Amino acid sequence: DPLSKQLVKEIQTENLSELADLLGTSYRQLTRVIKQFKDDNIIEKSGKTFKINNIEALKKLSLNIRA
Repeated sequence: DPLSKQLVKEIQTENLSELADLLGTSYRQLTRVIKQFKDDNIIEKSGKTFKINNIEALKKLSLNIRA
């Protein structure tokens, strides 16, 4: 899938509050989503780096987002 090759597979962050601001959400909501994604093995966290394990699951979840 060409789209999957263009997507970022890792995100490195110094501060989750800044990432929450960047994404337009609250710190609390971001930490809830991160925990759920980790529990579902969609992402993993190592130090300051988040690695996407299941890009297809993220794509499927994104279909349910309304602008």
